Amino acid sequence: MGSWGDLKSEELKFNVDAAVRGYFGRARIRVLRDHNGKVLAKFSKYIGLSNTLKAELLSIWEACVVLNFSKWVDFNHVCIESDCLVVVNWLNQKGPTPAPFVVVVNQCKALCASKGWVVRFVFRE
Repeated sequence: MGSWGDLKSEELKFNVDAAVRGYFGRARIRVLRDHNGKVLAKFSKYIGLSNTLKAELLSIWEACVVLNFSKWVDFNHVCIESDCLVVVNWLNQKGPTPAPFVVVVNQCKALCASKGWVVRFVFRE
C-alpha cells in the first residue's frame, strides 16, 4: 500500500499533506499521479490560521474540489492519501468528529461517496 505501482490503469492517487508552522497552516496538495507515477497536477495553497488537524482536513477538501472540477472527475477509482490518521478516521466514520470540523468532514464524505473516491491513511516518516 502506498506505492504508485499499487494502482490499476484506470486509477489515480492524490497525495495530500499539510504543514503548520505555529498556527499558520499551509495546505499542500503534493501531487496527483496516475498508475505509472506520472504527475498530472500539483499545487500548494495558503489556508491561514490553522492547527494541524484543520490544515490536513482542508488539504483533503481542496483535493476533492480540484478533482471535482478537473478533467479527471469521471475517474471512478481515485485514492486520496493522507498521513493524518485522525482525519482519515473521521472521513471513514471510525470515530466521532469534533464539532468544529463536522461541516467540512461531511462535505468531504458526501463528495467522495458520490464519486466513489476513497481516503486512506499512509505512513510517512
